[in-house]
Amino acid sequence: MPNEAAQAAGVEVVNSLAYLVGLYEQKRITPERALHALAKITRRGTLRPEWIQSAVRIVSEIRRKGEN
Repeated sequence: MPNEAAQAAGVEVVNSLAYLVGLYEQKRITPERALHALAKITRRGTLRPEWIQSAVRIVSEIRRKGEN
């Protein structure tokens, strides 16, 4: 598996959901772009729906905190 090979080589492995949330948290992408990307991932059906729902909740919480 690619993840195991990367970890064995000492490379930090981050999945696409964590990467998207991180980009948004760092204000490198807009919330709309983050949610659009999450919707595309959902349509692909390659990740567990509950993981995607968690990512959406995190983006929403970050956005809500930024508005206060």
